[in-house]
Amino acid sequence: MTAFEQQYRMSTAEFQQGFDSGKLGDAPQWFDWDGLAAIVASLEAKLNAVDAGRE
Repeated sequence: MTAFEQQYRMSTAEFQQGFDSGKLGDAPQWFDWDGLAAIVASLEAKLNAVDAGRE
């Protein structure tokens, strides 16, 4: 996601807020970034669940 953040000069959190509110429009690159952010969030949740199971 770093490439998106650098190219568009905003954090993923800032992007998601703008995208979810409709302020960024519906350009294809926004859907790519949104999909990537969803995949990363899902993987992070799974890793956290695994880590929690080890405690």
